[in-house]
Amino acid sequence: MTPSPAEPVSSQVPRSRRRRRVFKLAVILATLVLADQLAGVLLIRNGRFRGKPVPPYELVFNDAQRRHVREMTERWDSYTRFDPELGWSIRPGGISDDGRYRANNAGFRADRDYDLVPPPGVLRIAAMGESFTHGATGNADTWCAYLERLNPVLEALNFGVNGYGLDQALLRYRRDAVPYRPHTVILGLMVENLLRHVSVYRPAYHHDTISAVVKPRFRIDGAGGLTLIPCPAESIAALKSDIESGAILKALRTTDYWVMRAPLAYERSPLFASGVFRLIYAVHENAARSPREHYLDPEGEPYRVTLALVRVFNDEARRNGAQRVILLLMPDEGALFDRWDGVEPYWEGLLSEARNAGVETLDVSPRLLDAMTTLGAAALFSKNHYTPLGNRLVAEALLQVLHRENPGAP
Repeated sequence: MTPSPAEPVSSQVPRSRRRRRVFKLAVILATLVLADQLAGVLLIRNGRFRGKPVPPYELVFNDAQRRHVREMTERWDSYTRFDPELGWSIRPGGISDDGRYRANNAGFRADRDYDLVPPPGVLRIAAMGESFTHGATGNADTWCAYLERLNPVLEALNFGVNGYGLDQALLRYRRDAVPYRPHTVILGLMVENLLRHVSVYRPAYHHDTISAVVKPRFRIDGAGGLTLIPCPAESIAALKSDIESGAILKALRTTDYWVMRAPLAYERSPLFASGVFRLIYAVHENAARSPREHYLDPEGEPYRVTLALVRVFNDEARRNGAQRVILLLMPDEGALFDRWDGVEPYWEGLLSEARNAGVETLDVSPRLLDAMTTLGAAALFSKNHYTPLGNRLVAEALLQVLHRENPGAP
């Protein structure tokens, strides 16, 4: 029998090399997979990385929100209530559990009721805004209350509601403030508020909020005007059901800026099997929440919607008989510390455009910064809201504007 010729050495070597390469690739791949899984196990704790939630997300992000959804009732609490038009509002005659906040029979913050028609010789002000307008102090120490005390000829009706944006404030103005025929309308804009103006579902924007609430918002239309996106729930029962079932997500995918910019976060994507991908996407989803970057982006949706709200507010208030509309810019503690550190007021571009549109503006940060330099931040802020002193300084700044620009004012 003729023996088979031996296989050439040249063909044996490449095959051996190929085996070694395949083995090395397999080791590298296994190492990467192991490292990826270890990253997920070691860095992601209880669905969070460095205190920030990591997708995939549920519609509730913490125990406080779960409790809020579980305990939702038409009554809501002793001071606020569900409002199908505004999202939430103040209960007529409401009193907060701690007694700090009290509303009159018309459902705005006051210790008394006001006649719909202003008394002769009185300058009536409607203050519209969120918690920095509403105030986190007792009723007597809001800047609206100080306006009335510092000049008794003024009536300052406080229509501020905790958690609002100018969008809800505009709707509340139309429904609740117009009947009181204010001579002056003050738009309270806290620096952070422009991020709320593109939000519908509060936890999607502010993951650590304690309330799972929804709100209406406006969107810029093709003509540059505003189109209303109504509140996505018509009753508290519907809201509770839609959050628990996840049905609300369908509406949020086309209306809520914060869901739309990172939609994958709310899906059960196989990509989230990778710990590294989860971390990368979490960084992306949690980004873009600095007010500063949005004030410096005049083409961005938060800026454009905010400016449009101010313009529409001004136009409507004047058509309704208001002689003046003042945009009051109020810094929170973080924004004021930015000024302390020498950062230029990044909101000035928006204020300048508002002035060009015929809106008066008042930035109270210089006055507050002077006081903080002398007295320290604790004299002006408590839990990131103004103390009685902070509110008094705001009222004094407003009085100067009212008298300087209108010498005939009472």
